[in-house]
Amino acid sequence: MNSSEQIAADSLYQRAVLRVYGPWLSSDVPPDPERRRALARVRHARLVLAMRGTPLPPDPPAEVRFNQTGTPDE
Repeated sequence: MNSSEQIAADSLYQRAVLRVYGPWLSSDVPPDPERRRALARVRHARLVLAMRGTPLPPDPPAEVRFNQTGTPDE
């Protein structure tokens, strides 16, 4: 990647990867193979952004679960 436009576009992509896959790391919803792929993608995105000196986005908010049935949680 040579041009500043390409670097800027890739940096935006890497930040999007962190925002999309970051919450998967603390969730029990994705199966283990998907969680491992998400972890690899997040690690790579963090490394690329760190090498460029780009500030990392803040950590995503904690996962909130709602009780859809209205029954007491156990």
